[in-house]
Amino acid sequence: ADRVVFDDPGRLLERVQELLNGASPRPVESIPPELMRSFDAFADDRGIDRLRGFLTSPRASLSAASRAEKVGIIVQARMVSTRLPGKVLLPLAGRPMLEGLLERLKRSRRAAEVIVATTMAERDDAIARQSGLSGAACFRGSEEDVLERYHSAAKAHSLDVVVRVTADCPLLDPELIDEMVDAFLGRRAAFDYLSNTIVRTYPRGYDIEVFSFEALDWARRFADRPHQREHVTPYLYEYGSVAHHFRAQDASSFHVKVTTPRDLEAVSALLGALEVPSTAGCEEVITFLKRHPDVSRIDQGGEGFIPA
Repeated sequence: ADRVVFDDPGRLLERVQELLNGASPRPVESIPPELMRSFDAFADDRGIDRLRGFLTSPRASLSAASRAEKVGIIVQARMVSTRLPGKVLLPLAGRPMLEGLLERLKRSRRAAEVIVATTMAERDDAIARQSGLSGAACFRGSEEDVLERYHSAAKAHSLDVVVRVTADCPLLDPELIDEMVDAFLGRRAAFDYLSNTIVRTYPRGYDIEVFSFEALDWARRFADRPHQREHVTPYLYEYGSVAHHFRAQDASSFHVKVTTPRDLEAVSALLGALEVPSTAGCEEVITFLKRHPDVSRIDQGGEGFIPA
């Protein structure tokens, strides 16, 4: 019960090894300094678990896959929204926003399944119905613990690799998703997590995260802070090994995510201006926005493409 402080880093590392009880950890030299400080500050079960979680993370026991891995896209969706209630089912280009998004995601070549992860709340019954009408699976779980919801959805569908997206990104590009999945699988043994959101070079609204089920399971076991449970992936990029997916030219100033009424109006106008809106990819959208300053501008308040 006594708190132990280690002034000698070498002794701390020895103690960490003792705590692992024979596990096969990563090299202890790779422990981030902030994690050492966390252990030193707590010296209790929380600190011990955080270190054990790092040292026994998914890559420590990852072996070469002997079979094709099942990739699934999990779409986070619920009706509650502070700034735009019910946004995921509001009409966009003549149909519910979620319907159009699911049609796009189902064109991914790499994803075996598209799964909508919503809550058990009665108000989200409409999301479950729309998912079924669109031919997508629907998993219902915890409203507050979204990390648990994602873990349960991935486990229920036997996913090996998870692509996390949110339903307020109606223009997501299946080709960009496939590109990122290929990049992740190509370096699977080196990274726990790949995204284009930590360091942004893509427009907001093309937000994609890719990680293994092992990494998701690791986060579910050890994440103990509210923001880590609510936002699903913080534990992975705070304590795991992270890879970034970059666009050659920065386009992060553009915003096609729907979080406000003004965003919805803007993205509706954009879709109305595109030649084939239902299949327009990320690069086509960026090119259009760059070439039509006379009919569009970037809203200085950060709410994206707005008609002139």
